[in-house]
Amino acid sequence: MISALRLQFRVKMLHRPMRAPFLFLMFMGLGLGMPAWAHETDCECPGTEEAAEEPVSGGQSRESMANDSTASQWTFQFAYEYSDWREDTLSNGEPRPKGNRDMVQLRVVAPLTKEMTGLPFTVLPRLTLRNVEAQGGVSGGGNAELFTLVLPLEWATGRWGIGPQINFPADNEQLGTQAWRFGFATALLQRALDDKLMVGLLIQQVWGETDKTRPDSVVASPIAIQPVLNYALPKGYSLNIGESACSYHWQDSGWWIPLGFRVGMLFIGRRSAWSLYAE
Repeated sequence: MISALRLQFRVKMLHRPMRAPFLFLMFMGLGLGMPAWAHETDCECPGTEEAAEEPVSGGQSRESMANDSTASQWTFQFAYEYSDWREDTLSNGEPRPKGNRDMVQLRVVAPLTKEMTGLPFTVLPRLTLRNVEAQGGVSGGGNAELFTLVLPLEWATGRWGIGPQINFPADNEQLGTQAWRFGFATALLQRALDDKLMVGLLIQQVWGETDKTRPDSVVASPIAIQPVLNYALPKGYSLNIGESACSYHWQDSGWWIPLGFRVGMLFIGRRSAWSLYAE
């Protein structure tokens, strides 16, 4: 049973490959004054279908790339999540303990293209940093993660990739798991209906020494399965099922299945795309 209601506000800025220092300054502009900066971009008409449908390398539209986590482009994503926990009873009759209150997340994707590396495939390192506030007002670094998605298969309307993943320990046990965990991530994405529809799947599985009663054992963390479903509407709007992943707990033999819904708005410029959405 789902006992948490989450409200998320996210800002996502995507940019074609360019020098890292300039991207860092641009991200600082996003964090310090995003509404004014977004207004001053060189987009002639934000969200217009003409700019969104302009094809880039590979024939994929810029609107589609803005909603595609496997596209070869620099990506900066800032997210805030607030949780409101409801009373719930577990199967053993005990009340469900309350989880974290809110979370601030920063995610960066730095593509390594075939042209840059000379390899026959694109590599997408993705770093996710989280600051979590637990019950009682305790806050600090949550479980950060880094996974490197290698894309050995790419076709006209989709991609498949797989790669290693590292989960970093949280600052303390109230904010997440205090253990290093290692595993893999794999993603499959397919576009259809002239890039209006995007479907796919992201799977993440890590292992680590997370059981304090068995300090020398390696335990499988719950496998995270995140379905992808996005439909692009006219004028830059889009509907999406969000980024909340389903998970299967190996030790408890149980599923956790969230229900998510997202409404987004895309602003297309000559060199950048801004995606604002709430879920």
